[in-house]
Amino acid sequence: MKINILPIKKMIGSAQSFSFTTSTITLELAETTAGRCEAAPVQVNVEIVNNGQSLEIQGQVRAVVRYICSRCLEEFDREIVADFSERYQERPVQESTDLDITEANYYQGDEIDITGLVRESLLLSEPLQPVCNEDCRGLCPECGVNRNQETCSCQQQAIDPRLMALQKFVKQ
Repeated sequence: MKINILPIKKMIGSAQSFSFTTSTITLELAETTAGRCEAAPVQVNVEIVNNGQSLEIQGQVRAVVRYICSRCLEEFDREIVADFSERYQERPVQESTDLDITEANYYQGDEIDITGLVRESLLLSEPLQPVCNEDCRGLCPECGVNRNQETCSCQQQAIDPRLMALQKFVKQ
């Protein structure tokens, strides 16, 4: 995803917005995500501002990903929305002590490739343990039935294994 920055580079204070759709295959996300993205469209909105010292890129990326719930093992779709922001400079500033400028990325020519930035934003927005909904009751540890769909007659008295020794005093 290369963006032509020639019109923005020439005038300090200028800004330009871009909006485009790409795919998870282009971003190489199909095998790297916790969910499945199988050629799903990814919407990217970007604004580039020339502040005189660098080009500031701010944007948002949206994608729908299919996950498997970590509690009930059912598939569900979830939209991921990730904001990103980055600074780019045309050439390195030598011995700069300004923290904001030293954190900039560099570009050459009249294009900036933001593929890596968009890909990284999506990967960082993925949940560690995807859950179909916050009230998901998961699977029964005894019989394995999905407790969201049906109830079982299993005893749900989970006793902390560290306190099992005290149970014999209760029986006496």
